[in-house]
Formats: sequence, C-alpha cells, structure tokens
Amino acid sequence: MSKGARNRAKRSKTSEKAASEERARAAIEELLLVESFKQYVELIERFPELKRTSARDELTAMSSAPGYGPLFERARVLLDGASSGDLEAPWQAHQDAADEMQLRIDAVAPLQVEATAAIESGNYSRALEYIDQALPVALESGFGMLVCVLLEQRGVALLNSTSVARAHDLDASIEAFQAALEVAVGGVQAAGILMHLGLAYGERIHGDRADNMEQAVELLRNALAELEDAGDEDGDPVELRAMVLTNLSVVLGRSEREDHAAVAREAVALCRDALRTRSIARDADDWAFSQLNLGEALRNLSEFETEGATNARDAFQAVVDNATEIRNPTLIGYAHHALGRLEYASTQRSPEDYIDEYEAGTINTASDSSPALQAARGHLQTACDLISDPILRARARVSLSYVLADLGDANGAIDAARAALKVLRPTTAPYGCKEAGWQLGALLAARDDWRGAAEALRDAVEAAELAFHARLDSASREREARSSGNLHRWAAYAIARAGDAEAAALVIDAGRAREIGRRLGGDTSLVGVPDELQANYRATVEALGRTPIGSDLEGASRALQQIVETIREVPGYADFGAGPRWDEVTSALEPGWPLIYVNPTPAGTLLIVLSITETMGCSSTATFVDATSNDVYFRLLLGDGAEEATDDGASYLFSLGSGEPLDFNAALDQALPWLGEMLGRPISEALRAVGATGATLLPSGPLGLAPIHAAPWQTDSGPKRLVDEFDIRFAPSGVVCANALRRAARTRPPRLVALADPQGNLPAAHPEVAEIAAQFDASDTFVAVGSEADLTFLRRNVGRATHVHLACHARGGLFDSTEAAISLASGPVSAIELTSVAPLDARLVVVSACESALSELSGLPDEVVSLGTALMASGSACAIASLWSVDDLATALLMTRLYQEMLGSKKRPPEALRCAQLWLRDLTEVERRRFLDRHDALAREFGRRASLDRRESDRHKEGASRSANSKPYAHPEYWAPFVAIGV
Repeated sequence: MSKGARNRAKRSKTSEKAASEERARAAIEELLLVESFKQYVELIERFPELKRTSARDELTAMSSAPGYGPLFERARVLLDGASSGDLEAPWQAHQDAADEMQLRIDAVAPLQVEATAAIESGNYSRALEYIDQALPVALESGFGMLVCVLLEQRGVALLNSTSVARAHDLDASIEAFQAALEVAVGGVQAAGILMHLGLAYGERIHGDRADNMEQAVELLRNALAELEDAGDEDGDPVELRAMVLTNLSVVLGRSEREDHAAVAREAVALCRDALRTRSIARDADDWAFSQLNLGEALRNLSEFETEGATNARDAFQAVVDNATEIRNPTLIGYAHHALGRLEYASTQRSPEDYIDEYEAGTINTASDSSPALQAARGHLQTACDLISDPILRARARVSLSYVLADLGDANGAIDAARAALKVLRPTTAPYGCKEAGWQLGALLAARDDWRGAAEALRDAVEAAELAFHARLDSASREREARSSGNLHRWAAYAIARAGDAEAAALVIDAGRAREIGRRLGGDTSLVGVPDELQANYRATVEALGRTPIGSDLEGASRALQQIVETIREVPGYADFGAGPRWDEVTSALEPGWPLIYVNPTPAGTLLIVLSITETMGCSSTATFVDATSNDVYFRLLLGDGAEEATDDGASYLFSLGSGEPLDFNAALDQALPWLGEMLGRPISEALRAVGATGATLLPSGPLGLAPIHAAPWQTDSGPKRLVDEFDIRFAPSGVVCANALRRAARTRPPRLVALADPQGNLPAAHPEVAEIAAQFDASDTFVAVGSEADLTFLRRNVGRATHVHLACHARGGLFDSTEAAISLASGPVSAIELTSVAPLDARLVVVSACESALSELSGLPDEVVSLGTALMASGSACAIASLWSVDDLATALLMTRLYQEMLGSKKRPPEALRCAQLWLRDLTEVERRRFLDRHDALAREFGRRASLDRRESDRHKEGASRSANSKPYAHPEYWAPFVAIGV
C-alpha cells in the first residue's frame, strides 16, 4: 500500500471512530430519557455502541458533572445490563432508584417553594434555612435543574443579606452563583445567573474594588451575550435583558475606568435601552428601578456634560409622581433620597465660588439656601420612612444628617448619623461607614464630645484602612487614599483629645507616606513565615523599588499586595502590611531624639511627642495648640492679610509655586514669626519636657512646606528658633524613619557620586562639587560636569555610592507631584521617575537645587512625594533638599561646610546640616573671606562674580551694610531652605 493510501485509510478510520463516538453520545442521551422497559430494550437493539466499553467510559466521565452525577450513575446501571445481556434486573434497579429519587424530589419541592416565598418577602435568613435543607437532597438525587435553581436562590439570599458577616456572605454568594453556572444549561438560565454573579462582584467588600467592578462589568456583558444567543426554546428573554441592561448601568456607575464621561454616557444609554421595554403599564416596579438608575447615570454625566442634573431630577421625580402604581416603597424612598441629595448639592458652593467671592469682597457666610435645604430635609425624611433595606436607609440617614447640620439642628444631625453608623459597619459597608463615622465624629467634636467623636472616627478610619489595603495596584491605592482626604489627621486629633496619644500617633502614621513605606518593605524578621514566601516578598519589594513610584509597571505593585495577602494567612501575621504597628513606629526612636507629629486640624493643632529613655522606655504625650488648619493655611497663603480680608500680605505659598521672583524675603518675614509663636514655641517646650537634644518632625498638610525649624519666637533674651536649641530632621512617617535608621547603621568607606551644572547655566555648582569632591578619596570619587551629567551617568554610578550630590536645577511639585523634577543634560527626570533610576544604598543624597523638598500642597500632601523623599524611597538613609529657590553662592558655601561637618567632625547628616546652617547664618564678611582663602574653587567663582558686578558678589539687599562684621547670609532666605529628611 502506498503512503497516500495508508493516510487515506487512517483518515477513514479516524472519521469512523468520531462518528461512532457521536452515535454513542446520542444513544446515552436517549438512555437518560427512557420511560419503559420496552423503550430500554429497543434502544439497546438500535445502538450496539451501548454495549462497548467506550460508552461506559463516556458515561463515567459524565457522572462527575456537578448536580447531575446520581442521574448518570443510574444510567450506568442500564449500561451494565446492555453489556451482560440481562436487561430486566438492571431495569428494575434503575426503576427503584428513580422511585426513590422522585420521593426525595417530592419532599424537596415544598422547601424550594418556601424559599422562593421567603426571598420575595425579603426574609433572606429564612430562605437560606429552606435552601440549606433542600440542596443536599437535590444534589444526592442528581436533579440538576433543581440544584441550579437552589444554588441561584442561595446566591440571591446571600447577596441581599445585611448581617454583620456581609463581607463573608457576599463571597459565599459568589461561590453559589459560580456553582450554579456549572449546572446551568445556558441561555436565559445562564444569563440570569451571570447577572446575579455580576451584581455580587459589584457589592463585594473583599478584594480590590476596581477589580471587582471590572469583573462585574464583564459578567453582565456576558449575560447580555447569552441572551443574544438564546433561542425560542429558552422563553422570552426580553424582560431579563432589560434587567441586565439596568444592572450593567449600575456597576458602570461604580467603575473606576479612566474615561469617566464615556462610562457615564454608556450607562445612560443602557438605561434608556431598558426603558424601551419597561413601562409603568407592564410592571411599574421594574420601570421604577430602571428609571432610578437612569437618574443616577444622568447625575454622573452632569459632571462632564450639560445633560445631567435637570434630566436626573426629572427621572427621579417621575418615580415619585407615579408612586401609587409602584408596589415596592423602597423604590419610591430611593427616589426621594436622590432628590434630597440633588437639593442639598444645590446649596453647596465650590472652592472656586469662595475664591471669586473673596476676590470680590462679597463673602457671605449667612445661608440663603434654606428653601432648598428644607426641601432636601423633606425628601430625605420621607426616604428614611419608606426604604426598608437597612443599608440603603442608613445611607439616606447620612444624607439627612448633612442637611440637618446645615439647618442648625445639631441634635437631629447627630441622631441621624449615629443611627446610620449602627448599620454601616467597617466590615459590612466600608464606604458608607467611612462617611457616617466622619460625619458623626465631626458633629460630636463640635460639641467637645471627644470620646464620642473618637469612637466614631475610629470606625471611619478602620473602614478606610480596610478599603485601602484591599487595593492591589498603585493607581487604585492612590484613588482610595484620595477619597479619604484628611480623615486620619482629623481622627487622630479626636483620639488624642479622648486621652489616647499612642493610638492617635498610629492613626496619623497610617495615613502618611504609604507608597514610600510600602516600597521599603515591612517587618524585616518575618519569623515563622516560610523561607520561600519570605524570599518572594523581598524579591517583589526589590522589583517594586525599580519602578517609578505610584506606577505598576510589570505588575510589581499588584504582585506585592498578593504576596502580602498570602503572608497574612500565616499565624501571627493577620495584620501584616495593613498599617503601622506600635513597635514599627517606636523603632524610629533614639534616646534624646523623639518623634513629634505636628498635625493641624479644624479644631486646633495636635502635637504628639513619642520619646524613649533608658529608664522609662517609650512614652507618648499630646499637646494641643490653638492654631487651626485654616489658620495655618491662610497665614501661609495670605501672610499678614490672613488677619483681615485684604491683599496686603505677602504669600509664602504663592512665592513657592509661582516661579516668579516675588519678594520672598517679605513672605518669610510675615510667615515665620507667626509660625514660631504658634508652633515653634510649643514644640520647643514639648521637646525640652522630654529632655530632647534633637527631634524628628513629621508635619502634616501645608506645614510640610514650611521651615518650622527656622521660625522665631520672642524671649527675654531675643528671638529663638528650634534650630537654635535642637538638631532637627524631618521624616515622611515613623515607619520610613525607622527604615532609615536601619540603613544608616550600615558602615562602608565613603564613595562620592556627584554631578554639577548639567545645563551649563549654574556656574557656582562647579566649585561647590569640586570643594566637596576634595574631601573624598580620589579613587572613590566619580564626578560629571556639564553635558556628561546625564541620566546615563547616574544609572551607571549611583547604585554604589555612599554619598550622592546633585548640584543642578530643579522644580518642585507644589500643585502636582508629577511635575517635580531635576534637570540633567539628557533632560528632566521627575521625582516619580527618579525612584526607578537605580536602587540606592546611600548614606546620603543631597539635591543641591531649588524646591527639591517641595511636595504637593493639595490632593495627597501627606504622601510627601518630593525629589528628596523619592530618593529615600529609592534606598537612601537621608536626603537633604530645599523648600524654595536657593541662592547658588550661599548654597555652595553651605554645602562645602556641610561635608566638612560630616566627614571631618563625623556628624550625621541632620546634625551636620544644622551646624552648617548656623555657621552660614552667623558668618561675617571677614569670616567669609577667610573661608574663601582656604577654598580656591569657591574663591575663584566669588572673584569672577565680583568682576562682573560688585553688588552681585556681596549678595546683599539694597542699602545693607558691607562692614567686616556684617552677616550677608543672616536672613533665613539663605540659610534655612534646606532640610534633612531621614537620619
């Protein structure tokens, strides 16, 4: 036989085998349906394939199908008869089993009917009791259709449960729907299950919210696809399609996709598509459900397009107008809730409105919106009366609390928020709990009920932390952090007022520098964690450290969070990576070096001092200062003009962020004395009370941009500043400071990597770097100047340096942290990108440049992402950076002295910086000349400037003294901009 003939014969046998297997499957399907002994005999005669082993193997495989196994087991008994030729005995055994199955089904059917009735009446716990009795019997009987129905009902009951174990119930609901899908036969039945599964993911508490919403959207789209494929035999899918469309609009409204406007438009279109089918005449409740969600979609769309608020109001009002036709009062209540929120929103002025009023001098604090507030109250009180779902009713009560507070009914507002918080718990409704707890806490704080405020705000913080630490990727975590705003800071104030300074410190630290701390890793010991898991954790932390901060390149952030969740399953590590522990924060303490949190809030500024002594161990004390967060913000924003609505003040903040050469001296002269009296003095007193020689400051909010160390207050002997009394260092958080201490403890021979003047227009940078390099061993010094000072030079050298010095131009990210960048010969490198330039193992990085310590003022100020902190996130134990635009000659003097103090006097960077700053501040003209005599590179640059412009060489203000004893750098503008971040 030829090769071609053999191949044809082979293909023929393969085709015959496939046809035989197909006939066997068809025969088995008929076997499952036989109803009489006669049919059974005729079937065996028609299909000899049933006597073969392959048929038995096929049926054995089918018998493992979820929900149908026992049915296939009974069919296998009939196959055994076909193989043996004895058909009567197998048939009788099959009939006996079928009769037993029918008895079980007859017993289960009433339970399923009761479960259906319980679900329809909203008694979900009773429904679960019936289902859990019926489901094992249905599974044992192999009645797959009933198994599918019961599993779907179990999922529905768990989905709608409002028990304290709601998070667990939602996960169990998802499991039930997934099991039902495995039994479903497709079409309309599968579409309904997919829809419910999508809704369960949309409500899910565990897991990343963004992931859950994307999963929900995908499942509901799959449900629509199933309905598109459904045939006539599946029944009329029109109503189910309308339900799926409406629910898809719901989960799209919660989606965190970037194109919010497109998502809102799609949600509107979906609801309108559903309403083409739904009508009041057909089913008023179904119509109302779609109409309400159309209103929500239009309200979301109003943020982007003109179509929205008015049309949303009309959609909600239509439900109220047709209330007599609607059976479910919760739907009417929800419409009133939505209308109440719209009325309340119309009374709120935006920040832009306040700014316009301020500039026009027409600020009016009196409320002229009482009609809208009264209307809102009416709608919301009606909503609370009509809504039966406890979680929805609690959310309506939170909205009512806001309205009552604005109407001056403090008692009613407190009662409404308190009732809501009893239902909205951290583990049942974290987002609702966060809002309710914050509202109740603020109301109770206004009454000086600090114990009650602390309790409510603890709930809000717990809910916020659960939501935050469930997030997987960096962008998702940032969104979650932004949604919590200043919650941690406000809560810490109340908790400290209630007498628990230790807990208050932990709450503040939990809300600070989260991504930086995460990149540095958690517990270094991980005792009891399997070695392989430890290795995976550390490798993933290292991988995340090689990506720009805030990004999730190659999934490093997501991978880290997934490993963290695995570590949490190890006994003793349930809270790993879920906020700072007390021992983590206090490991940042050294004898004589307390941590001091400086936390301005609407009620005043909280100072928490954590200190340690050899005899008393760790202690925590709280001090309360009258200066509020508004006082701080407006003093920094308006200077003396903050005391009355004028434009006479010089703005420190505008001077920082304008990029224009404003009179910065005047801004400092107005801001610093106030900061010194209000905060510098009490900080000094608190530090002296614990015997401090130095301090690690952790300022929150806009204070992170202020030179607190240089702020003077008056004493009998003249002005005093913190820097006069203490070595001062700053830290993004206690956890980050502890990590910096561990890094600083490592000792290696000094190795300098420095770059100077990458763009060729910063001439003082050359002598600055030359004088610094002269203090290192030449073999361990790597310097790039001008065009060679590029990103390639940094990547190639910076990883092995103990000291990195960047003398270049830079800009801060005052209004957007992504704008902070240094300028290299190869182009700008942002603070975010800087974190991925190379893993550092440096003792110190100095960014000798303008604004290199400036972090974002709004949004997430306590994430403190600046050029300096970016370098700490990359692996440096300390970073020295500046708060404002610096004088290049003064900076060159300061930096030369800084390295002398570090390398010559063996001081740590913060102590060395303080010594250098005091030296520069008190440096006289004659002392400067003597210093330049010992530093040729600096002297040449000063001489060059003098030859160009005599006034520029002195760098004095017009009319300043030029005597030998004058101090050309006495003003804080010259000596105070640089701060030490870390250890």
